[in-house]
Amino acid sequence: MVVESIDWMFADGERLATCSHNHPFAVLGPQPLADGNWVVRAWLPDANQVWLLHQGQELAMECPHHPWLFEQVVPQEPGSGYRLRVHRAGITHEQHDPFAFREEWMGEMDRHLFSECDVPPWGAGFDIFVTYALLIFHFFPKAISLVFQ
Repeated sequence: MVVESIDWMFADGERLATCSHNHPFAVLGPQPLADGNWVVRAWLPDANQVWLLHQGQELAMECPHHPWLFEQVVPQEPGSGYRLRVHRAGITHEQHDPFAFREEWMGEMDRHLFSECDVPPWGAGFDIFVTYALLIFHFFPKAISLVFQ
């Protein structure tokens, strides 16, 4: 009997490529390894080369599993302070890895409001802006028409 080996990272890469991955934070960004090291993975479609900039070092990242899934092993948790230098289509730039930011960013009140669906996806401030804009247009139509002439 032949057992086919399945590269689970390739499967994750395919799910990322088709926008069907249900938990990209489980794959991308810093991930602990069983041996105590950490691997940093970045999803960068069409990138030719990527370097991990961490603690004054420039480490070339590799694509052992998927052509757009770059990774590099580091000896300790990198936190969120590392950057990526990306070479794509003849242009090189530096960027933060959006999957590096794993700390809690919502407060207790934010979680409560989102769970109650009291905050629209565009934010509460937008509702206030629209309300004031509608009031101004309703009560001062002549002033508005003068502004936009």
